Amino acid sequence: MFHQVQERIASLSVHKNQVPVIVADKAQHLRHELLHDLQMIFNFNMDSKNPAMVILCGTPTIVPMLKIHVHEGLLERVIVHHEFSGLEPDEADPYVKAMLKAAGATSPIFTPDAVTAVFEAARGKPRLINALAGKCLLLGYVREARAIDSKIVQHAAMDGLQVPARP
Repeated sequence: MFHQVQERIASLSVHKNQVPVIVADKAQHLRHELLHDLQMIFNFNMDSKNPAMVILCGTPTIVPMLKIHVHEGLLERVIVHHEFSGLEPDEADPYVKAMLKAAGATSPIFTPDAVTAVFEAARGKPRLINALAGKCLLLGYVREARAIDSKIVQHAAMDGLQVPARP
């Protein structure tokens, strides 16, 4: 089967000028056998060109996993290694605005101090920003707030998902 996959990748590269991209999310959960299989699949013509790309997305625990001896060949083929540590403070406001716009919001919902509070509580991590912002919106709805301010953020961050019933 490895040979068939290699032939297909080579065919796409040579005949169609396409570079297949394989993305593995939550790669830190991949079994060592699967990582070894990936190494075997891409063990052809890799010194001269890259007929395909593999993107391993996951938590930083994937790095020591790849550094063990049996995965040395796969690690040698890593061209780019990037660890995302989160958003920068000046990226929080545009990020929150973009997410709200994508959800259909047409006017500001979070005050500037609320965005700062969300960013700090979530330590800049987009997934945590999203979760906390969602909690804030729910709590703001329950409280019939006109805008989400830092007090709502503080309560949402402390209370987690437990939101009091709407009066």
